[in-house]
Amino acid sequence: MDELQEIRQKIINSQSVLLVTKSGKLTLDLISAFFCLFYTLKRIGKKVNIYPETIKNKFSLLPHPIDNLDTYILEISPPNNISELYYQKSSESFRLLITLSKNSSSSNNIRLFSLEDDPLNLNVDLIISLGVRNLEELGEYYEKNFKTFFEGFILNIDNQKDNFNFGQINWIKKDMALSEIVHQLAINLLPKTEDKILLENLFVGIIDYYKKDPEKILQVFTLAQRNALEIKNILRLFLRNPNPEVLTFSEKVLKRIKVIGENNIPLVILTKKEFADIDRQKIIYLIKMLRVQVFNFPSLLILWESHADLSSLGGVFYFPEKETLVRLASKFGGQTNGKALLFQIPKEKKEKLIQEISSC
Repeated sequence: MDELQEIRQKIINSQSVLLVTKSGKLTLDLISAFFCLFYTLKRIGKKVNIYPETIKNKFSLLPHPIDNLDTYILEISPPNNISELYYQKSSESFRLLITLSKNSSSSNNIRLFSLEDDPLNLNVDLIISLGVRNLEELGEYYEKNFKTFFEGFILNIDNQKDNFNFGQINWIKKDMALSEIVHQLAINLLPKTEDKILLENLFVGIIDYYKKDPEKILQVFTLAQRNALEIKNILRLFLRNPNPEVLTFSEKVLKRIKVIGENNIPLVILTKKEFADIDRQKIIYLIKMLRVQVFNFPSLLILWESHADLSSLGGVFYFPEKETLVRLASKFGGQTNGKALLFQIPKEKKEKLIQEISSC
């Protein structure tokens, strides 16, 4: 049995799970991973307690901030009181109809309660720590519940190289987003899921972790398209006061962004129509999105077809080394401004320019 299957089996066999992470400043990747693991455990019917409880306040940072993930139990005792059970479902309501046997004189033995309040399921039989280097990072909570941690079975999920491996199972994936790790687990527990709440929330965390890796970002958006996700829902979390027009434009660009060269330089080519339909501010907004607000790409090449001069291409190239920009300016013309080169070239030089930049 491989590691992931062992983890899956342990979760499936558990009834009551304690899900914990460190308190304090949390990354969007950790918030996303925590929510989606919590959400997945709930979907497969587990009782889940969490620490810290305040992390629920952070769920509002995600595309789908569900506040109430409680599972409820309808209990009727004794079971032989039920003579008939069926439901009615409409677009407005769901009704459960119960007919009690003649021996049952009242409905006092019918009650509705949360799964967390289930008297038959009080004991924690699995502890899952997420993004915790060592248990001391849980502070007073660990000290007050030392016996629970000492006697319990701990599944330790983390991506930190210096994790203390304190669990009975230690699933440590170095240099990988916590959201990506949870994604692997979620699709294993819910293999046919097309749950956009789960996937869009997960992808926010994955993008947050890989925002300086253009090649990985491209893979993420390809996967998002394959799952028919609303990229605009994901982008909205990173952009400042975005309007619908900007989001639609950004979504179109990201669907066809390419990565070139050994340094994984993002390349965006705007069509003549796009360039004619957008104003200068939208291009500036796009650049800010790719370099600052969302992805923090250190390098970026944007080309556009000019509607005024059909024989030429305009462009801007961002690169951290000024010497490289000066060298390119001497070959292709243009002006350097800080870490940017602004230029206009004949269309026939397009491939040569891209090849030259690919070797940077």
